[in-house]
Amino acid sequence: MGIFTAPETPGEMFIRFDTDKSGTLEVDEVKFGLAEMGALRKTTAGEAATICREAFADKPEGSGLDMDEFKLLLAKVEMIGGTPGKKKKEAIKEVEVPYGYKSWDGSLPTKSAFMGFAGSNGSLSLDEWNEMMTASKLVDDVVDEMTTGIIFARACKKGKRMLNWKDGTFLNALAALATEHKVGWASVADRVADSAPLGSPELKSKSRDTEAAKMREQRRQEALDAKLMEAFSRYDVDGNGTLDLQEMGAALADMGAMQNVDVRSVRNLFKEFDADESGDIDFGEFKSLCGRVEEIKKKRAKAAAESGGDVGDATVPPGFASTPFAIALKKTFDSFVEADQTGVASAAWAELLKETRVLFKRDRTFDEEGAELIFNKAFGPTFHDTVKTLKWDDGTFFSAVAAVATELKVTFDLVAGKIARYGPFRAARSGGGYECVALVSGGKDSVFAAMMAQSHGHRIVAMANLYPANNGVEELDSHCFQTVGHRCVASYGALTGLPLFRRKIRGASVNTDMAYDVHGAVDGGVDEVEDLRALLAGVVRAMPNVKAVCSGAILSDYQRLRMEAVCADLGLVSLSYLWRQPQSSLLERMCDSNVEAVLIKTAAMGLQPTRDLGKTIKEMLPTLYEIEKKYGSHCAGEGGEFETLALDCPLFTRGRLHIAPNEQSLLTSAPEVIITSEDTLAPAGHLAIVQHAVEVKQGMDWMVEGKVVEVDTDAPPPRRVGVSHEEAAVAAAAADVLLSEVDVRETWGITNRSISARVVVMNEEARNTPAAAAASAEALLLAVQTRLRRCKERLDWSAVAFVHLYVNNMDYFSSVNAAYARVVPSCKPPARACVELPLPEGVVVALDVHVSVADPAPSRSLHVQGISCWAPPCIGPYGQAVSAHGLTYLAGCIGMEPATLNVVDAASEARRSWRTAAAVARVMGSPLWRDCLCTTVYVSVVGGDDAMTSTMRAFEEVLAGAKWQDDVDVPGGDLHVAAGVPAGRRRDDSSADDEEGDDGRGDVRGGDEGEDDHEEVASASKAVGGDGSAAAAASSWPWEWRPLVTAVVVPKLPKDASCEVQPVLLDGDGPNFSTRYQKLVDPWDGDVDQSRAEIVMESHDVGFCRCVSLSREGRFCRATAATPSDADATIALKSIVMCVAIALDEVEDVRWRHVCMIKCYATTEWLEAFGEREDRDGAAALADALDALIRNSALSYGKGVNPFGVRVVVVPVVRASFDSVTDAGMVLELSAIVGGGDL
Repeated sequence: MGIFTAPETPGEMFIRFDTDKSGTLEVDEVKFGLAEMGALRKTTAGEAATICREAFADKPEGSGLDMDEFKLLLAKVEMIGGTPGKKKKEAIKEVEVPYGYKSWDGSLPTKSAFMGFAGSNGSLSLDEWNEMMTASKLVDDVVDEMTTGIIFARACKKGKRMLNWKDGTFLNALAALATEHKVGWASVADRVADSAPLGSPELKSKSRDTEAAKMREQRRQEALDAKLMEAFSRYDVDGNGTLDLQEMGAALADMGAMQNVDVRSVRNLFKEFDADESGDIDFGEFKSLCGRVEEIKKKRAKAAAESGGDVGDATVPPGFASTPFAIALKKTFDSFVEADQTGVASAAWAELLKETRVLFKRDRTFDEEGAELIFNKAFGPTFHDTVKTLKWDDGTFFSAVAAVATELKVTFDLVAGKIARYGPFRAARSGGGYECVALVSGGKDSVFAAMMAQSHGHRIVAMANLYPANNGVEELDSHCFQTVGHRCVASYGALTGLPLFRRKIRGASVNTDMAYDVHGAVDGGVDEVEDLRALLAGVVRAMPNVKAVCSGAILSDYQRLRMEAVCADLGLVSLSYLWRQPQSSLLERMCDSNVEAVLIKTAAMGLQPTRDLGKTIKEMLPTLYEIEKKYGSHCAGEGGEFETLALDCPLFTRGRLHIAPNEQSLLTSAPEVIITSEDTLAPAGHLAIVQHAVEVKQGMDWMVEGKVVEVDTDAPPPRRVGVSHEEAAVAAAAADVLLSEVDVRETWGITNRSISARVVVMNEEARNTPAAAAASAEALLLAVQTRLRRCKERLDWSAVAFVHLYVNNMDYFSSVNAAYARVVPSCKPPARACVELPLPEGVVVALDVHVSVADPAPSRSLHVQGISCWAPPCIGPYGQAVSAHGLTYLAGCIGMEPATLNVVDAASEARRSWRTAAAVARVMGSPLWRDCLCTTVYVSVVGGDDAMTSTMRAFEEVLAGAKWQDDVDVPGGDLHVAAGVPAGRRRDDSSADDEEGDDGRGDVRGGDEGEDDHEEVASASKAVGGDGSAAAAASSWPWEWRPLVTAVVVPKLPKDASCEVQPVLLDGDGPNFSTRYQKLVDPWDGDVDQSRAEIVMESHDVGFCRCVSLSREGRFCRATAATPSDADATIALKSIVMCVAIALDEVEDVRWRHVCMIKCYATTEWLEAFGEREDRDGAAALADALDALIRNSALSYGKGVNPFGVRVVVVPVVRASFDSVTDAGMVLELSAIVGGGDL
């Protein structure tokens, strides 16, 4: 505690003044309490008496003031007396005791009177003072008994309720009495002296023997017994007339006698006062117990004072609630809070201690009864008639955990860590988390990732580690696995009490392509990733309940893709809570979370092996930030700058590791520094750890030993994925019974094409079933797959950049997604958006596919399947983004929290959607605030106008450079940090642009390409900063043109989201420039800023039709046109086609044969009207009418008809809008992209 203490609150005063713990303050308690704190000295005794008299005026005899009434009394004292400790401004003529009065002969009569009324202890009590006042007739209409009582209280010394002759308190009281009577000292002293005969011991003894005195004493005892009985009844919860151990514990807690009393002491007290050994405390025994309360409190207070405040109790570390480690404890806390409670109730608290194995291990006296006593102890002096629950915010839960630590004689951290580690098992059992194996290398990242997995409700049940086959080798030439310090990792089972699965690395870095396929055989031997697959397969065999793997990947796509490939094959979920986190923030949170890790390898400029090896990351933080800023290295070591070994962390609940001689370890040999490179700029070296020891943490010797399991069995053959030709034929035959012929509409541009597929479910009874939806989806996907294979380029799904998946009922999504996964491969899959549409009758599922064709196709795919805090994963064969031909297509983004996969509240949903899009765009190297070409905004019917307004407003904020789009979720919490801005950097610091760059194994933009793409990566990294993200958002949209935005309302979105956004971005230099003699060029070879500046935005309005286009000469044209819903259909059709035809015609070297997509969003109301006019299905009729008009327009504008044909895709929606046309009947989108060798 510091020098200064906070002022006492009225509530604290009330509890302290309530000496009999009745829950109210009686007159005497108010007098002495206020006098003790000095409040009554701010007023005269008469004024104070008036205040108290008014406070008790309407109170029945024997009753007291409650909390609110006491606060009102305090306010009145403040109002009359002013600031405490200051005298009133007006002069008060106070009578003083004459100097040396006690030695005067004239004082003897007064002293005789004092001795006559005083008790045998030589002091005057309040009752005796009142008797003296009555006898001396000093109580009258001016100075009543209330006033004399306050004079008595003010005169007493602090903490005492007696007047004494020797210490002058009695004479001071007489002087105050003279002041109130406004007479001199002699007048009062004489009247007291005259009362001496009545107060002589003989007369006093006789008067107290009178019946009146007996009745008064009887009434006093009856009042006291009534109060005690009231308290006794309150504590007697079961109403059986006695108190059991728990009820007595609650009583002690309420009376403030249990705050520093352990469970064993409470049991001993119970036995001591259970005089009849009945196992219960009756009322008489309770009265005796109450007499001991003050004695207990004083004894403990004295012990605390003698020890400087330390009585051996465990305490909550300062600021613990705000540390990242507390997040894991909070998850446990939340899992034990019942739905109708605001905290952990008593029964749930006992269950928590049982389930986390804190009880019944070391101290057999600390059982269920002990748990409940601790529960009561956590509240301290409080009121028993309130519903008690341990709450997080008010600190009572922390107090209870600290009390458990005190009982077990261990630290708070040890018990908190135990609860945090085992608590998530409850969430895992109820579906709130996975049983998880932690893949550990020994480094800081892997153990912190496991801690973060715990904080999100997952239970770490095992660890897994790969190490060199030759135990004498310290470091392997591995692209994936850290092996320095591997012998120490063998002790991690003992440190945690968890089983540790280990396997020797038999393979090597054979397949060094960015993407890894577990099905692909590679020449040159077995890849080291197969050892990882075998290790995790061994874990799953031994522990079938394990459903997830957590790992510490931060930036390396090379490692992430291999982990996800193995997890996908074994049916495990990859948990990557550190993925794409700003590295400086991670380092600081590791230090704040008590992760103690030391450097065991260095290989970077600015690091010296002989100086830095063996230092903790906390000690190295300034150096790491300095070399990051100076040399552009990774402050967390993601570029191989250094490796670490974790010696201690909250995950290590049983012990900590020592690698150097000290008092705790008793080691004799220190680690040896091995220099592996003496390069003058970047010397390299590592620690050869000769010995290591485990220090068992205090109180943890009763925990279960962790066992080491060697996994020697090779991995099983990988699971086959995809659909074979034979299975496709069988599926097609089965679908023929249910489905009509698949209707495919294609628009074949030179380099980009689109395929639209629809199929009708003929069996009306089967239409509205998940089976029909799955069959439809599979038939459509197989039809697209067939078209791709039959084209002259012999394409497959890797050529598909984007898939629009439409369903007529979002309840069928899981069935459709399963069918999708059976057909579409998971390696470099297309991006995807899925929405519910009012599809034509009989159509359950529909597809629109965008195909990129080139020789070769320079596409990049981002497919992150691991759960992280970066962006929601794609659990299935679709990616977050695909870049092809200078454009990046982002998957549909809804307002989903990445770590929990839950949709946020409606107020935050729009921003959360755009934040996800911004996170993906940063990794792809094309920030939204600079590179967004166009976007489609989907809003659900439920979301309505509010969702549309908030989504569009959030998009405007993105374009204006709002900083929130760069926020990154902190693992395990609601806090956010700015992406890619390490400590000491400003958002506008240009030196941050190359902060991380390439991790040495792949594209920092998230691409899945192989070695041939590394040159592309190097050029792209110039636009990337921070965590591989684009430079921080600009102050405003930097170009003269604006992105095209089509907004539509649909019936429903995935997970009942209210909005979904699907942007298309410019990648690098944008769609490729080409000549007859030139193939496609790298989009990042040109001037990115110049390419944006050359984009032209034009309006091409025709009548009531609004049309806006974005184009670049010889590159591309993107045009969007809209007609109002109330426009004449014939005129609307001609106008909307004429608009886009004019837009295309005005772009130099972009022709109709470059058109790769024409899509028409039409409202159901408009389609119904058009269908009635044409006497056929509205969507089909509109598509045919638009096809005919476009063919005529192509001929009219003299640029030649697309030789492959142009087919319009009609997408029915509830409402649509574009630009100024807020209530559109149709919105037509045209996309034309120029390819290589085509001009």
